[in-house]
Amino acid sequence: MGEAIHPPSQMPSPSPSAQPTTPTIIGERRPATIIIADVKGSTDLMEQIGTEAWVEVMNRVLQILAAEVTRFGGEVDQFRGDGLVALFGVKSAHEDDPERALLAALSMQRSFKAYAADLAEREGIDLLLRVGVNTGEVIAANIGDRSQHSEDTAMGGAIAVAARMESAAEPGTVLVSQNTYRLVEMQFEWEPLGEINVKGISNPVVVYRPLRPRAEFEQLQRLQTFDPTPMIGRVEEFKALRGSIDDLQDERGGVLLLSGERGMGKSFLVAQVRQDLIRRDALLATTNKDDLTPSASVTWLHGRCRSYYQSWPYSMWIDLIRSWLGMLPEQPDEEIGEHLQHQTKALWRHQPVDVDQILVDFPAIIEEAFSQSGEYLNAEEPRQRFFQAVRSWLQAMARRGPVVLDFGDMQWADRSSLDLLKYCLPLCDQESILWLLVFRPDRASPVWEFSHFVETEYPHRLTSITLPPLDEVHSEKFIARMIGPGVLPEETHNLILSKAEGNPYF
Repeated sequence: MGEAIHPPSQMPSPSPSAQPTTPTIIGERRPATIIIADVKGSTDLMEQIGTEAWVEVMNRVLQILAAEVTRFGGEVDQFRGDGLVALFGVKSAHEDDPERALLAALSMQRSFKAYAADLAEREGIDLLLRVGVNTGEVIAANIGDRSQHSEDTAMGGAIAVAARMESAAEPGTVLVSQNTYRLVEMQFEWEPLGEINVKGISNPVVVYRPLRPRAEFEQLQRLQTFDPTPMIGRVEEFKALRGSIDDLQDERGGVLLLSGERGMGKSFLVAQVRQDLIRRDALLATTNKDDLTPSASVTWLHGRCRSYYQSWPYSMWIDLIRSWLGMLPEQPDEEIGEHLQHQTKALWRHQPVDVDQILVDFPAIIEEAFSQSGEYLNAEEPRQRFFQAVRSWLQAMARRGPVVLDFGDMQWADRSSLDLLKYCLPLCDQESILWLLVFRPDRASPVWEFSHFVETEYPHRLTSITLPPLDEVHSEKFIARMIGPGVLPEETHNLILSKAEGNPYF
């Protein structure tokens, strides 16, 4: 007997498991910075080298790109054969996600170019990468049918704009939307590219090409240049910080703890004092050069702690040493040797020491710390050599004149960096060194405990400054200065005052 043949109206219904379901997508809106990267000409490449070789090359490319995303705390949302979509701020959020994303995007290009150069030399294959970046709101959700296939992803117009940035980017570069640019303008050097027409968006879009991270001192200069806000509500704090630096001229070192919540103006206060010193030195140099003795000019070094470097031992010290060497952010650690030789000779040549021996020992110790990313310093002997070398370096600088060692964002300091700081801290009792430690009052951070150690062990050298929210009078002045008196409607003005709660960054 054959199978029964049913008229169309009597065909059996599909089994329940085969029925597509239309569940309600429960999504969560989140601000995110999106990276979309794509290899140019990958289809032509497949025809050139064959599918199997193409898959091998693309797999290696995706590994390289994903490693940079992960290194800066982002997550890969999708692999797309010859590219990827990465998100910063969705599964785990950080206040500096846009900065992390730009650093990752630039690192992706750098690592990709290194691999592509090797591939070109070995196989004669030329590859170029385009990267687009945008910041905006996405909806994070699980899509698909859970009984068959579903996945967690993010969707929204912000991702579409990132895709348009990628497609419009020149091969070998990163293209950034104005949304992202506004959030990280200070941290990078840029090439403005004007407006472009983007498919699917009615109005022209302003775009920028990030060139490299900006050196810390350039950031401070731009902060001074572009932020017209005077010391509103921070006059006494300015005097206290400036006074601690003036004490260095009397060969009196110290420790200054500068704390405050995000947006209270810690970096701005430090920048104002630093610019004030620069103006003073410039004035002395032009009016009476004889007055500008080495002891009058302050050596100011800055080391920044970063949330994405908390697992990197001694990261803030490596940053401080790079500041001393004058190394640009994009210069790789491998170039440190030449800088070390030059700076070491300049620092110790007029001091009563065996310069030849120091030129051998000090650069070797510091260069090894850079090349090993601090890992080898876990062993006691190299750790002790490194500690002693750093302390000798700080003493040598202080003997040439006053030194300010400015460590920013110390709520993200790693414990090894704090151990070295504790070892070197007694120098403020012996030399003209001011330890300027800037942080948020985060009880979960190791610096919270460290600040109590300083308060207990160095009360005779300690100045503590805590930046509170601006009171109503100073908040009014701040708004008037930034926007202009009487510009805003009263209702809008009062709403800003209420929402800001005295936070200038609002």
